[in-house]
Amino acid sequence: MLGWPVVNPSATAHLVATSWRQASWSGALRQDSKCRHWGVPRSGPADPTQRTDAQVRARFDELREQWIVATAGAASAMERFRHPAYQQIIGLGQPAVPLLVDELRSRPDHWFWALSCITGLDAAEGSTTIGDAAQRWIAWATEVGYVR
Repeated sequence: MLGWPVVNPSATAHLVATSWRQASWSGALRQDSKCRHWGVPRSGPADPTQRTDAQVRARFDELREQWIVATAGAASAMERFRHPAYQQIIGLGQPAVPLLVDELRSRPDHWFWALSCITGLDAAEGSTTIGDAAQRWIAWATEVGYVR
């Protein structure tokens, strides 16, 4: 069995945010270390090139369901972002991007933080609604070739 990143939820202490749109790091945002800052290595303990699309999809689906169930009554978006399953989705790295975009197409939710962490950018900058942010991420992913 391939290993998956283990997340330290207390590593989120450096996060500063006022809303899902304004979430930012309390320090310089560096794309190459963003996920490590959260305690989530980009590649995890196993070589990600050895994971099949089906394995990544299965792990993503498992983590997504854990996150949805566990955070259904969360008082804030930050509570949802800090959840270990969400952090482990970030730990899946680049292979998770098309899966997250598919989620935005079928049922928009707070996947923007994960997408920003993985990609190092904010395609939804300036968005005022979840629907608008989802459309901007979908457009970006289509433009750069993550999805069709």
